[in-house]
Amino acid sequence: MSIRVCIYDFYAYVIPGSLLITVAGYGIHLAHIMPICMYNPHFSFVAVAAFLVLAYVSGFIMDPITYKFWIPFFRAKKLSELVLNQFKTNHKNFQVNFKASDWPVLQAFIARQHQEMHSEIQRFNALQIMLRNISFALLILALVQAIFLLTAFSFLKVMLVIGSFILSMITAKQSVTLSKWFYSAIYEAVVAHSLDVKTLVKKDKK
Repeated sequence: MSIRVCIYDFYAYVIPGSLLITVAGYGIHLAHIMPICMYNPHFSFVAVAAFLVLAYVSGFIMDPITYKFWIPFFRAKKLSELVLNQFKTNHKNFQVNFKASDWPVLQAFIARQHQEMHSEIQRFNALQIMLRNISFALLILALVQAIFLLTAFSFLKVMLVIGSFILSMITAKQSVTLSKWFYSAIYEAVVAHSLDVKTLVKKDKK
């Protein structure tokens, strides 16, 4: 389980954090603020470890900013409630006695009862965090390109601005989709745990 947690942290924070650092370095390089070696960098274990730690911290800090200021443009309010209402509509034969706001408690229950199932649900959560942070990093990349486009017009830079912005929107929307899967998986797991196979399948009496 601890190995999987590390992998999920890598998905959620290290990957987008690495992209954010790369974008920041690219902006510094374009602004000629300080010389940055873009070619033939010297790699060492200490340098790689330091970069990964910095990437994790950057991604971790970026996440609440992304969640508050960027993702709301794509994510509906009370998403967990919308997913639960859709679940009730699709499964009217099940009597659901919990509320959408109970999802953290339901997740804790799943973690206690089914470690494997909880791990799969957490994968959705890690991926949606990763995608929303990548989306924000791509937005920053588009803004950096747009700023330098004002100083020196280039058709290539125009394409990079448009491409980065489109990719940012696509990844943001996909992040919202994975958020829906995350909530839906929690509700499905809890309902599935309450089922009795004997009540689902009955043998015909001859």
